Amino acid sequence: MKANTPLKKKTQDKGYVQTTTLSKDDSYLSTPKGLGDTVAQFTHFLGADRVAEKLAKAMGKDDCGCNRRRKALNEMFPYTKETESIPPPVILENPPLKEDEIEGNYEILRPLNTSLEGIGPITLNIGTTLIIDKQHPLYNDIPHYYKNQIIKKL
Repeated sequence: MKANTPLKKKTQDKGYVQTTTLSKDDSYLSTPKGLGDTVAQFTHFLGADRVAEKLAKAMGKDDCGCNRRRKALNEMFPYTKETESIPPPVILENPPLKEDEIEGNYEILRPLNTSLEGIGPITLNIGTTLIIDKQHPLYNDIPHYYKNQIIKKL
């Protein structure tokens, strides 16, 4: 809810819907920024904030201190931490290999589960060195593995 928008609230003592307008100080009623705003919403719902204001005025004080306590609780227990914006990690892809660059030695960077014709399913572990030539069963898959940083060329 934005400031200065009507807020409909059913009051228990009168049994009707009363429309009020939120001021800037009542912005905690729309989206709480911390524990203080949540406590203020709860006390507002119960009517305790109005009772506190009347008691403060009856005792000759201008303010009951609710806003000061609300702001202090918000600072101690915020719902979102204000931190430096950390950019998401950039995942770089290797440039595609050209046809004449595929042959060579490669190192496995991540476990690789594959199936080789005549052998069946195998797992190539991190650090394994592959010597790739045109007759190697993984020759056609090397560009994909290289581009996605599953292997690196030595």
